[in-house]
Amino acid sequence: MGAPFFILATGQDNIVNRPAYSGWSPNARVKMWNNVIDNDTSVGSGYVSPPNNFIDFVAAYASKIAEADTNKDVYYARYARSGKDLNFWFGGPQFSYPGMGTGQVALNYSPETATQIYVSQTDFLGIRRPGMADDIRVGESIWIKQGASSYRYQIGGIVESNSEGFGLNMDYVSGSGGLVPGTVQVEMQPRFLSQIENSVPAALAAAGVATVDLIVWWQGEADADHNTRYEIEFEFIMSYFKGKSWWGPNTRVLICGINKSGNTGNPTSDYQNSRLSALAAVSGDRRYMDTAGNLSPLAWADATKLTAAGYSSAANLALTTYNPPPSGTPSQTGTITSITCGPSIQILDITNNPAHQYFGGGYGLWIDGPPHPYKDHTGTTYLMVKHSENYRYRVPNWNNSGTWVLEGPTMLSARSTIESYYNNRQWLYGVWANGANIYALTHHEWYRNTYTANGIPGFNALNVTGNPSDFKL
Repeated sequence: MGAPFFILATGQDNIVNRPAYSGWSPNARVKMWNNVIDNDTSVGSGYVSPPNNFIDFVAAYASKIAEADTNKDVYYARYARSGKDLNFWFGGPQFSYPGMGTGQVALNYSPETATQIYVSQTDFLGIRRPGMADDIRVGESIWIKQGASSYRYQIGGIVESNSEGFGLNMDYVSGSGGLVPGTVQVEMQPRFLSQIENSVPAALAAAGVATVDLIVWWQGEADADHNTRYEIEFEFIMSYFKGKSWWGPNTRVLICGINKSGNTGNPTSDYQNSRLSALAAVSGDRRYMDTAGNLSPLAWADATKLTAAGYSSAANLALTTYNPPPSGTPSQTGTITSITCGPSIQILDITNNPAHQYFGGGYGLWIDGPPHPYKDHTGTTYLMVKHSENYRYRVPNWNNSGTWVLEGPTMLSARSTIESYYNNRQWLYGVWANGANIYALTHHEWYRNTYTANGIPGFNALNVTGNPSDFKL
């Protein structure tokens, strides 16, 4: 038995799709939670082995993780349905009630006796929600909510559906509170946050773990053409996840890109990928898998889904994008009991650059404080060298200084080639990363005057008396 590693996968087509594939066998240490992945009332009851005559992306990626670390047992659960836009995760869009125009919803009778409903495909904010009309299933539920009022109906069939909206036959199930003219919220199954809320704790308990190690997010095709609030709604979902007890300090999120415009013929595909990539850059616990830039056009079965061989290629790409730390790697919390250091090395010695002339005629670049390491959003380690020029090292391997790469200056503004104008320069201290942005506490120096010493002009100084010869360095 290895250390359990748990993957929560959610999204649309490429989480659901499972084509026949005889060219692989899932790793024996990979187990799949047996819930019905697009039924929000299905909790699941245990783990099974993925089928070896079909392939899905999560099973393939989980197998790659297990192969890369023989001490891991990889468990995964999927929550997805094809064609569904983001509102199926955050609780449903809002509409004006009652009415049968754009952004409106209507019932044919009172909420308690209604047998038909009309829902616009454009919500109250003017955002098209085509996923609401996609793959509507008889027997599933639809809710209308307004404040404390809530009404649930069972879908009996589709009356009509077009680009403007759709009508449903339905049966009243339950409800109370009444509806008044104004804004209402419409929810339809599957409600993925409800499903995840009910299913994930059981799946974790059966795997013997308390937290999710990795969330795989592969969604966005249904929103690419229409959803101007995608970032806001996505961050709401992430904040919901982070509020759960199963989100731990080491939980990571893999955001997968969609097909590219060159393959789909839709210019919004590339734009949606830029949005997904930017969302991955927001936080250091996220990674972006660039499927559009790395997978062959032949890997795609159509505009949204990969082929069986494409899922195998995507699994390799996913492992390259995020290969989880080996089992037994210390977590981010706990007590440090020992530290092993590599050999001491010379951090910096630039002795012949006239841009670093100092009083006395020599040259040099010195460290104005202890070097400060930090990691950026890609997980790359840097060592900051504190100086007005602010150089840094990229550190691939702490124990091999030969791999360190000097980069800089990292904050350079116009200045003389002699050691003079420190005015308004910043020494970068206490560097840290927040997503793609780098922040630092800084030391700032400013001088009102310069001074000539030993015939060398331009030294920073302060005249305190007004006497041209009375300067303090």
